[in-house]
Amino acid sequence: MINYLRQITFQFVVFLREKIHWLLLVLGLIFLFTSANFGNNDTFSPAYINSISGGIFLFTSIVYGVFATRFFLMEVSDQSQIQWARSRFRTDFILAKFFAMFFGALVLLLPTLVIMLIRGAAFNNLAGLLQGAAVWIYLFVPTFLFVTALSIVSGLLLRKPALAMILTLLCLIGLVLFFTPTCKIRAKCTNF
Repeated sequence: MINYLRQITFQFVVFLREKIHWLLLVLGLIFLFTSANFGNNDTFSPAYINSISGGIFLFTSIVYGVFATRFFLMEVSDQSQIQWARSRFRTDFILAKFFAMFFGALVLLLPTLVIMLIRGAAFNNLAGLLQGAAVWIYLFVPTFLFVTALSIVSGLLLRKPALAMILTLLCLIGLVLFFTPTCKIRAKCTNF
């Protein structure tokens, strides 16, 4: 167990040390500050957190999916086929990469939650802020668990980084284009 935690810690540090992954933080902050809801809202509520976080996670998850696929395939090459032949290595490696990528994205996007909570502190008590944080976590966890799993699956299917990154990107863009318009139509229908 200690060896496994060391692997996760090592992969987590590698994920955070790569400068390209910090683009997630920059994109999250850009989407936060340019959101119309962030600038025009005079209240703080779970609906406020939901509307802003939904937009942030929608766009950053697409970029994260490409980065996560690239990060997963860093140590997967033709030279490491001997290690991949051992089932214990495969399982430990995949789980270590999975948790390192997921928690790396969490750490890089956590400042968006902190900024929203600081902004909402004037409008709410501690219970309201905790409820807003719970909504943020509720949106973050399934979105980034899915994208992390998708990036690992595409990396396992196509061991070539460029092809796997393109597959992940196309899958995520397809999901956004397929599900986003239907959600807007359903929201309009329920408002009547």
